Amino acid sequence: MTETVAAFERHLLDNLDDTAAWSAYADYLTEQGEPRGDFMRVQLALEDESLPKAERRALQEEEEALRVEHLDEWVGASFAAEHFDAGGHPKDGRHRFTFCRGFVWDAAEFNIEELWPAQELVAWRWLYSLDLGYCELPLGQTPLSRNLRSLQVGGDEMSSGANYFDDPAEFVASATRLERLYLACGRVNTSVLFQLPLADMRELHIHCAMHYDTDTLAQNPAFAGLHTVAFHPHAFCRYENADVYEGTFLCAGHMRHIVNSPHLKRLEHLQLNCLSAGDEGIDLLVNSGLIHRLKSLDLRHGCVSDEGAFTLYKALDGTPHALEVLKLGDNALTGDGVAALRRLKLTLDAPDQHGPGDDHYLTQGDFE
Repeated sequence: MTETVAAFERHLLDNLDDTAAWSAYADYLTEQGEPRGDFMRVQLALEDESLPKAERRALQEEEEALRVEHLDEWVGASFAAEHFDAGGHPKDGRHRFTFCRGFVWDAAEFNIEELWPAQELVAWRWLYSLDLGYCELPLGQTPLSRNLRSLQVGGDEMSSGANYFDDPAEFVASATRLERLYLACGRVNTSVLFQLPLADMRELHIHCAMHYDTDTLAQNPAFAGLHTVAFHPHAFCRYENADVYEGTFLCAGHMRHIVNSPHLKRLEHLQLNCLSAGDEGIDLLVNSGLIHRLKSLDLRHGCVSDEGAFTLYKALDGTPHALEVLKLGDNALTGDGVAALRRLKLTLDAPDQHGPGDDHYLTQGDFE
């Protein structure tokens, strides 16, 4: 990498919307005889929605010709042969793969072992969004994380998407610009993860875990910008702890840490599934004032009873609040509690209620 290229990229990493700098970078690459400069120029031109149809069609044809000619070089020959057809398009509609401004920008539903051999190639250096359907390798530091803004491993909050994803902290720590993190992984060290200085983080989704160090999360000032916290833990099994309510993976203590955090003041969306706090958790939300700031609250698979429903109703009825969506499926409500909540004119999702002594809700998660 020349000093000129390094200077362009240092600037652009923190100024992704500077189209003038992108254009200058494209011109420089073209002057150096780098075809990716032409590819970048064409893709930048196609971002103009006002282009006449004929001009757009000509640019699209040029874009495709460049992609077909140089795909092996840009994404790796073996990767291209496995996943792309002769026209340079993904063979499998399940996969998502896009170029933007001359670089690989979005890769989804691939396994990391498929991407790993190509990580040193220049075209992968600006990967913006990475969605791994499944992961069989431990992730460490890699050039793939340099510009990464969104990382997802697994897609189902009730099913782990990784076998050997023991500790993603090293990889996540290297993704210093990360804004969205979604991990459906059974073995995540949240004590390490939640102390990382990820100041750009806005969405945090951690599913299938058995330990949530919410105290560390709540005390980390780097997470002050979080607007979404979403946890759906691993299924709880009785043999893991004799006292099922003390041993649950999410309990009143976790809720207490979050609602009393001195930093999580921008929180708008909260999901705590398989939570044993029940009505105590509702009291914590109301007494802290967080319930009035939230736009959505998801407490599915819990033990909230009519008492908690009436507490919510009294706190929100006739009082200014932001809450629009409330999910209380698989709790311990009766028709009276559901009716009270419906009077709040929210989008309420509350199917499949269970009896007050039934704790099967704790098992509604990943078993692996």
